[in-house]
Amino acid sequence: KEFSCAAHTDSCALTLIVADKPGLECRDIRTGAWSEVPLGMGQVAVLAGRSSRSLDLNCDAACEHRVRTSASTRNSLAIDFYASAQDLSA
Repeated sequence: KEFSCAAHTDSCALTLIVADKPGLECRDIRTGAWSEVPLGMGQVAVLAGRSSRSLDLNCDAACEHRVRTSASTRNSLAIDFYASAQDLSA
C-alpha cells in the first residue's frame, strides 16, 4: 500500500477530521494493527493528540494515524485543537 500521509501523531490535544471517502487508518496501541476509520459524508473522526494529557482526558497515548492513497480524489479537512499556547511550539 502507498500512503499520501505517512504514519504520525499530532502535537495538538484533539484533531477533528472529516472526509468524503475512506483512507484514514489508525494503529491499535495494544496490537499494533492498522484499522480503517469508516469516514464518509456526515461522519467525523476525533483523534487524541500528544498534548491531550494536559486536558486530563484519560488518554493513554496519542492516536497514531496515516492516510492511504486512493485511486480517486479524496477531500478531507483536519481541525486541530490545542490546550494552550505552549502546545503550539511542541
